[in-house]
Amino acid sequence: MRRLIEYHGLAAVLDTTGATLDAAMGDPDLAEVSGSLRAATDAHPDAALLGAFVGPLLAHASADEELGLLRRARDLWDRGLAAAGELHTARIELELALTRDDVPDPVNVLQMGFDRLAALHPTVKAVLQEAQGLKADIDKLEHIRPHPRQRDETSVSWGWYDAFAGRRGHAFVDSLLTTATSERQKAVAAGALAGYAGHVAGSAFLGAVVGGPRRQHRFRDRLARNSLGAWLHHTIGTPDAGALAERLRFERGEEPTIPADLASLLETALGEAYPSRALPDLALGFGRMVEHLELLDSFRVPPPPEPPPLVPVAEGSGGTSEFQTFDQPEDPNGPTIVLSPETDHSAPGVSSQKKAQGDVCLYVLLLIATLGLAYLLWCIGRLTTDKKCGIEDFLGAASPEEPDPRAPQANTQTLQTLREPENANHVLGDVYQLELRLWQAFAAARSFMIVCGLLYPDPSELAAPLHQQFLKSPYQGPWPLATPTDEDESYALPPATPAEQPTAPTPFPDRGPDWLLHVDLVDNDSTFSEVVLATLRSHVAGDPVNLDLDADRGRLHPAWSVAPGASVRDQPLSVQVLPYGAE
Repeated sequence: MRRLIEYHGLAAVLDTTGATLDAAMGDPDLAEVSGSLRAATDAHPDAALLGAFVGPLLAHASADEELGLLRRARDLWDRGLAAAGELHTARIELELALTRDDVPDPVNVLQMGFDRLAALHPTVKAVLQEAQGLKADIDKLEHIRPHPRQRDETSVSWGWYDAFAGRRGHAFVDSLLTTATSERQKAVAAGALAGYAGHVAGSAFLGAVVGGPRRQHRFRDRLARNSLGAWLHHTIGTPDAGALAERLRFERGEEPTIPADLASLLETALGEAYPSRALPDLALGFGRMVEHLELLDSFRVPPPPEPPPLVPVAEGSGGTSEFQTFDQPEDPNGPTIVLSPETDHSAPGVSSQKKAQGDVCLYVLLLIATLGLAYLLWCIGRLTTDKKCGIEDFLGAASPEEPDPRAPQANTQTLQTLREPENANHVLGDVYQLELRLWQAFAAARSFMIVCGLLYPDPSELAAPLHQQFLKSPYQGPWPLATPTDEDESYALPPATPAEQPTAPTPFPDRGPDWLLHVDLVDNDSTFSEVVLATLRSHVAGDPVNLDLDADRGRLHPAWSVAPGASVRDQPLSVQVLPYGAE
């Protein structure tokens, strides 16, 4: 999908627009319209949210490749959570059988644990195979398509989101402001005004920190948009994606539906702004958008497992006094472990890239699926015959083939042997290692999807250099930089390419993302507020301009096209500003 996956930024600018409308009421020319929009937004905040999300709505009406990937990932995630739950239940059964004297029929409880572990082996192995296929499909990054402008496609062939971003955005907002009659419809218009400002000002900042616009740095742009959106979400305290989805369920029915009066308003405005285009299927796009928001909020890493009880050993016996562990987090209550540490913590490195993240994810899953469960059962069998089983065997280093994963048969002798403190601690410690590995697998899979632009980073993940590079003042140098030849692999790193000619000023001041939120009637260059106020003024006084929502020729650049007979790849690039009515 060629769009931005950026709901949080749009929700944040909608929140900021309330303060901008309050400030605008101090301007006599804007007092009436801003007061009306402010009252409508306060009365119908969910309708305003719909207006802010028109861009993603149009994108979802055109394509659902990204949604398909997330559906598959969610199915695997849920099955993984179920497997983790079964593993934990097996651990409890083994703990009860091996550490408690008051458990009725402990042999049967021990067998239940064995059987549960054995049943998990084919389940987890199947999840691994599907995860490998999904990883291969995500690796292609086809959910972030090239911009048609960069392929010299004429605008008539552009999808709805690209047309919305590059053509007649102001005309669409102006039509909503003029056409809306009810207070709820005016709330949609206010939201669309906020969304327009969010795209224009937000894209200017993103183009500056990315090194160029999304048409030239589509993968890097996606990372930056998600990072900025997550930062705005946590800074302002806007609702989570799932809560946003709930707010958009106006009718509270099983299937999300746009209310008829709001759908009619949007269709009228789209028809007026883009008269040569067939109207998009808003109902289809809306259902997909709500589902997408719900999916974004569903990939939560479960809490790390607690260590099992340690069976005391006789003093001087030489038995286990603590668990032999690997990759155990220093703080079991911490949010994640470091899966791919950077050697240089001041900037993103190779382990930030999708290949490194994907390899870590599959490595962990491989240990769990093909070795962990089978070797645990194999170790239990060896312990019952007084043979030793070290952690190197548990990882499969000493055996080229996977052992028989069938469950051992429990009996009284087996129970007595495994209840010996050293053996009990060994078995319980190994199950704990499996739980830790599975927990790591969830964290690794989530990291991979974040690096590939499918999920937002959470607050702890935002602290990584990969995301921090997009949350600081941009470098004030030649701009925009050309696309790297290895863009699909190098997008985690700043581009080291020459500038597109002719260069343009870096489209943002020497300030961080917090400046986007600044509200002032005068000192507001490059803020959301600036675009809101300018759009209201042109609505009231005339002289409108359709701004380029991608800001890919600089800050507040009008909608543009390549000069006739030229290519967007020509050096220097020949640009012509489009008249207001051009689609």
